[in-house]
Amino acid sequence: MYRWLGAGAIAAGMGIAIANGMATAHADEADSGASSSTAASAHSPKKTAKPSAKTVRSHSATTPTALTASSSRKAPAPPPPDSTTLALAVATTAVPPRSLARAARNTAPAAAAAAGSNASGPIAPIPVSMPAGVAVSPDGARLYVTSGYHGDTVVVINTATNTVATRITVNEHSEGLAVSPDGTRVYVANGNTNSVSVINTATNTVTNTIAVGSHPTRVAVSPDGTRIYVSNRNGDSLSVINTATNTVAATIAVGDAPESISFSPNGTRAYVANYYSNTISVINTVTNSVAATIEIGDTPSGVAVSPDGSRVYVAIWGTRSVSVINAATNAVSKTIPIGADNRPSAIAVSPDGNRVYVSNEYGQTVSAINTATNAVVETFAAGSGNQLPAVAVSPDGKRVYVANWSSNQVVVLDTTGTSVSLSLPNTSTGAITGKITVRNPNNAKLTFTVTQPAHGKVTINKTTGAFTYTPSPVARHAASANTATLADKTDTFTVTMTTSLGDTVTMPVTVTVTPKNSAPSGAKAKLGTPDSITGAITVTVTASDADKDTLTFSTSTPARGSLVAGDKPGTFTYTPTEQARLDAGASTASAAIKADSFTVTIRDAHGGTTTVPVAVKVTPITLTPTASNLFRNMHDSNVIGAQLVLGSDKKTKRMVVYTSGINLDAAELAAALSGVTFGTVDSDVSNFIDTVYDEWKPTEIMLVGFSGGGIQMQNYAASGTHKDAVTTVVTYGAPLSKTLTDLGVGGSSKKSTLAIVDKGDKLINWSQQAAWDSYDASKTDKGAIAWTDTKLLGTEIGRALGVGNHDGPTYVAAAKSFDTLIKTAGSALKNINKDIQRFGGTVLDEAHTTITY
Repeated sequence: MYRWLGAGAIAAGMGIAIANGMATAHADEADSGASSSTAASAHSPKKTAKPSAKTVRSHSATTPTALTASSSRKAPAPPPPDSTTLALAVATTAVPPRSLARAARNTAPAAAAAAGSNASGPIAPIPVSMPAGVAVSPDGARLYVTSGYHGDTVVVINTATNTVATRITVNEHSEGLAVSPDGTRVYVANGNTNSVSVINTATNTVTNTIAVGSHPTRVAVSPDGTRIYVSNRNGDSLSVINTATNTVAATIAVGDAPESISFSPNGTRAYVANYYSNTISVINTVTNSVAATIEIGDTPSGVAVSPDGSRVYVAIWGTRSVSVINAATNAVSKTIPIGADNRPSAIAVSPDGNRVYVSNEYGQTVSAINTATNAVVETFAAGSGNQLPAVAVSPDGKRVYVANWSSNQVVVLDTTGTSVSLSLPNTSTGAITGKITVRNPNNAKLTFTVTQPAHGKVTINKTTGAFTYTPSPVARHAASANTATLADKTDTFTVTMTTSLGDTVTMPVTVTVTPKNSAPSGAKAKLGTPDSITGAITVTVTASDADKDTLTFSTSTPARGSLVAGDKPGTFTYTPTEQARLDAGASTASAAIKADSFTVTIRDAHGGTTTVPVAVKVTPITLTPTASNLFRNMHDSNVIGAQLVLGSDKKTKRMVVYTSGINLDAAELAAALSGVTFGTVDSDVSNFIDTVYDEWKPTEIMLVGFSGGGIQMQNYAASGTHKDAVTTVVTYGAPLSKTLTDLGVGGSSKKSTLAIVDKGDKLINWSQQAAWDSYDASKTDKGAIAWTDTKLLGTEIGRALGVGNHDGPTYVAAAKSFDTLIKTAGSALKNINKDIQRFGGTVLDEAHTTITY
């Protein structure tokens, strides 16, 4: 036989309720004759094999005959009325009664208010995976549920909203659990690890794990909170834990397979259900010894003590009944039949002692027993599952929580009045079916009508109260939004119940609007052409959305570059790092080095996402040595840089050096231009060029400079350590500091120099006269001044010196003008331009450093 054990309420293990409102419950083994086969496949073994000297009692005497395809079960006759109401309500949830204004009839249908509100309303089942045990906090604000097949999780539920607040991991096969009287601790029996987990309810963390006997199943806390009793199912014993030290203080031998435990209100007695011994052990808690053993029916599964301690209620799984024990005499005073189709499992007593609630496996119900008459007065539907391992009552007695292991939910029952049962939403349509049930003592004819909700449509059977709620597609989509409010996620309609006697009751019903959203689809990425200078690539990602949602785009971080989002959603600019581009330009670079990738995630703000992988090319740095490209390659002021370029022949390596203007004020610049250092190479400049040249060993050097940087390039070409390797000099707006002869230009020399000057840049007048004259007098086609006319007004150094057109924007325009004019220029400029073009190719390496003139 197989059996799954759960847990109960505040201070007892499953199957036991305590007089002050603490309740526990458990589930029992599968009915061997029932048509369902879920027990054997989903439930853990009742206990491990026992020694041959101890036998296990068979249930054959009480096993019902299995139903065949043509068989049927006849429902039991309705129970007699109790002293106050007629039991006609069958529901999973309910609302408190509301008085009617018909003084002549005090037995009209009653409606009620949902917990936490002043209006009546339903209580939906709470989805929990395979709930095995339930326990309520002393203030009723929290419900603790053990969850999962061979579960290792305690689910914490907010009872005001019936939603999961958090989950706590414990040890494997957690079943019974109980809350301390002050609500600060939860104790959980872990069957497979022979331990009890101690949970701090303030932090929802496990603070201690206590070793106990073999396969602990149920837990109960004494009314004063000083002791914990744990039933060890395979050890036929109880472990008594001192809560001050969290250690086992005593072990008490009891009957075969002890399960439920319940304390008397004064804490001097504990009652233990011994499942296979068919007995109840009465424990003297002062001496921690068995004071009496009570013979009981076949397989007792749950125990609950009345609030005054005078009666002990025992759920008898095998005989389909509840036995009432007189606590003074330890004798059975009454046996209450529950019904032929029911297997009483878990049991709990209401705080006022007027009701006993019993979960019925295979009957899929909870029976309410009137303790004054010892008769079943009401039956509540408890969902579709056959396994109901635990039941607990809230401290105010208005709610009963039932663990429905088979249907993966905790069913919430309202014990106070008219009720509504709700199914879980249909996963496809979001539709919810339900039924309104009303207490109707006069058995008058009922008519049900409904007002339509805001977010959907309701159809109702006017005679039975059965209804179907279907949310609209728009409402379902709104409920899926990340910003959806409670009003978006729920809908409310009102059912009016009218009797043939003229009485009416209205009942608001609140249902969940099941979210539905179509995720973005058809995502694709389009790549632009890499920028020739930066290697940057524009990426445009598009996708469609069936719901017409506004889409947002985010990216992962590429390994070898950076991404910047564009102004238009879905557009990005990928820029490879300089090092990545250099690596990609190496002759030994693999395909992986020449590429990069990232992922774009597309979201629709309704929980829908899709992704598109993007692969981009890492473009090697190439140098196309036009005048404008060379100018753009220069760094900021006071920075010198160099590139090692592999020529188109894939063999020759050349070096290009760049340096920009001098970052000085007007007076400093004037002094530098007219001083003795005008024609001298700065040590920082020469050191950089020499060091890089010695490392790279290029075949030739081209020097490029702007303003004062151009002066330094001329000076190095004339007197630098590796001046012989310098074959080309290009300057922008640089006063001439060296003659063509100084630069080695002329005659049979293959060297050349080009000075690009804007006509409005009067700073060129700082040129050395001899240098100026050498350009004018030379007949060589290797040295030339290219004049441009940008008609721009400078704003940087030139402005400080009182002259215009000596700044970056001016010479960007001047360089572009040169690139245009060179196409139709004379032979001298074209020959020089050929020398410049020779330095084009793939950049293999780069270097730069800060310099101080």
